[in-house]
Formats: sequence, C-alpha cells, structure tokens
Amino acid sequence: MISINIGKTLNPLLWDNMVLKPEIREKLLDIAKHFAEYLDIPNESIKDVTFTGSMANFHYGEKSDIDLHVIVDYKDIDDNIELVKKMLRAKKALYNDRHDITIKDREVELYPQDASEPHYSTAVYSVKDGEWITKPTPVHVDVDESLIRRKAEELIDQGKLVINTEDIDDKTERLDKFKEKIMNMRKAGLEKDGEFSTENLVFKELRNSGFLEKLLTAINKNIDKTLSLDEMEKYQRQARRINKINIPILLGLKGGGKAFRPKKNKKMAPYTNEPKLRYLSAPPGAPGGLEEGETIYEKEDRRGATPAYCRKTPCRKMGFTQKASCKSQGIKDCYRGNKKEKK
Repeated sequence: MISINIGKTLNPLLWDNMVLKPEIREKLLDIAKHFAEYLDIPNESIKDVTFTGSMANFHYGEKSDIDLHVIVDYKDIDDNIELVKKMLRAKKALYNDRHDITIKDREVELYPQDASEPHYSTAVYSVKDGEWITKPTPVHVDVDESLIRRKAEELIDQGKLVINTEDIDDKTERLDKFKEKIMNMRKAGLEKDGEFSTENLVFKELRNSGFLEKLLTAINKNIDKTLSLDEMEKYQRQARRINKINIPILLGLKGGGKAFRPKKNKKMAPYTNEPKLRYLSAPPGAPGGLEEGETIYEKEDRRGATPAYCRKTPCRKMGFTQKASCKSQGIKDCYRGNKKEKK
C-alpha cells in the first residue's frame, strides 16, 4: 500500500490560501470564453465555469493539469441532448488537440459539461462566481500501487492487440469498443468511490504512461485510413463485393433455381444457363484489367463489341469478331481500308 501525497495547502502558484488569485481567475475566464466561442455555445447557455481536479485540491502533483469545465444547459442548444453531447465532445477534442494552453506551466484541459450531469469530485470551484461549490479538505488515502499498475498493464496489453489489428473495418469497431470500455471504467469508479477509486487511478496511470495518447493516435490514423482509398484498395474492395455476390451463385445458394437448371439433353454441357461472371482479374490498367473509361460490363461484352467499345477502340486493336460486330451495328467499318488496299 502507498499513500497519496496530500499537501497542507493548495498550489501556491494559483491560490492564495483558499482563494483563486485574481489574475489566474481572469485568465481562466478568458480561456473559457474562447473555448465557448469555438464550440458555438451561446452566452446565455453558459451557466458556470468551474475549476476542478487535483489542481483545485490538496493532492496535486508534477503532472497535474488544470481541469476547466464550461457548464452548459444542453437543452438551450437543441432538444436532442445526445446529438448536442456528441457534437460538443467532438469539437472539444479538436480544440484541445489544436491548442496548447498553459498557466504557470500547467496544461489547461477544457471540457463542456451539461448542467444536469453530476460531477464526482471532492473539489469544485466556481471561476465565474469566485467561490467554492465543493470545498476540498485534506484527507489521508491509502492506495494499492501494485493493483493499480497491474490493472493498467493488463489494459495496455489488451490495447496493443487492438491497435495491431490489421483488418480496417474490424479495427475501427474494436478501437471504439476499447475506448468506451476505459471511459466506462473510469465513470463507474468515480460514481462509486470518487476520484480516489481504483478505476480512476488506473485511468490516470494510463494517461501518465502515454498509452491513452497512443490509443487516440491509433484511432485518428485508422479514421484517416478508412476515409482514404488508393487504386489498389479500390480494386480489392470492388473485387470482394463482386465475388461476394457471385460465389454463392456458383455454389447454387442464389439464383432462384433458374441460374443452374441443367438441360434435359445429357450430351449438352449441364450449366448452359449459368449467368455471366463479373470478376475483376486485375487492377485497372493492368493486363487483363479494365481499359481506361471502361466498365466491367463493357469488358465482358468486348466479344460482341458494345457501341462504347466500337467508338473508342482503334480498328488495329480489335479482333475479327469485334470488327464484324461494330460493322453490323453501323458504327464503324474496319474492313473498308483493307478492301481498298487489296484493290
């Protein structure tokens, strides 16, 4: 067991005894105003600006940051509370990622918080009103350090497996679930035992070790990858979609019983009604692949020469069947030049 270091006073860089220094309070209000403007939160919807966390308490440490909460009535923004919550959280993540704001070398972390949402903390100071909502008191807390580290290491091992998942679609789902698991763990601990709960301390261990930053980086990179598409990936995805349709047909699992009905004449090939397959044999532009501007259906019909194929393909690149087909359609006569030459 270890004891959390509980000081006798609040951080003197920010506080005069139990009163927030005027210049610190003014700066925090300026930061909160800028944050609210970025989130498009109307002034009338801001109920309070609160300072909470370890820097508002007696157990601050070297890595403690300043937790600044902008208290908002979500109903004033829109009746769809869940939509408002998701929008503000997304914009909050962007804001904290793009801005590196510090006070006395301590990072300022900003959060939008619904006025109806309970906040589990032993210290909450209203920056707007300049008074305590929940006044902190020095307490002695014993923590099982080995338990905290063991649980954190177990989560890191699980997280590494998720981060190293190769399948993009599966990885997206697993990353989201793992992140939600960590957030729910912390929330449950705060609701049960407050900020000194095992779950909350495990969360802080994950954050201090840099693992949470790696997890968020992996999530962002995976989002970028799922939204990007190069030619080979495009070809592979098209091929998978096409084959997903045709393979069941080949196995007789689809087609309504018509596609694979054999002929009564046993001397004939049994599956003459088999539908044309639409496989991609190679990426666009490669030998055996689609020609520039050609669809997969046009590729199949090169034997019969579609109008589009006749118009864009030079005679010298056509076979006998294609030339005959183009001529019969009245689109192009590839034999005219040869006849003149013979004459």
